Amino acid sequence: MNLVTISVTTGELVALWNLRHNDADTTKPKILPATTHSVSSSPLTENETRPAPLSLGKVHYEVLGERRHAKDSITAFTDILTIFSNLVPGFPERLLLVVPGNSRNHIARSPAGVYPERPDLAKSARRFAPGWYVGSNISGQAKERILRLACEVLGLEFGKDVIFGPQRFNIESLL
Repeated sequence: MNLVTISVTTGELVALWNLRHNDADTTKPKILPATTHSVSSSPLTENETRPAPLSLGKVHYEVLGERRHAKDSITAFTDILTIFSNLVPGFPERLLLVVPGNSRNHIARSPAGVYPERPDLAKSARRFAPGWYVGSNISGQAKERILRLACEVLGLEFGKDVIFGPQRFNIESLL
């Protein structure tokens, strides 16, 4: 068997994922209609969250084979959670069950819920899905731990399906 790599946008991946998980017949091939557009080309409704646009930034990461760039690690982290939320209905609820909090909740239904003991930090929480927020005042180790747990929830492999953190990219391959 010969393997072929085909580049797809995040929007196309979301559409394929939904086709795969919404269709009981797994024997027939999944083909997107010709009119499918990427997530970024459609207008947002009030309850939608869109992944960050691709732009050259100082943080490089990869999600499901798509190399992405962000201005900082919290933007990259939030973008990955947004992509997962768009791919899998109920992802935030499932993630909440495996991401414990001590004095903060990392994942919550409101900014105040992320930092219950620090109302001054609530404004720094970031929305990653409709009605779901993640703390932005967390260490790189905490971001990586949460992403590892998110990958486990989705049956993905951290370091392969999601590359984030100290892993290095070859700069020439990014251009």
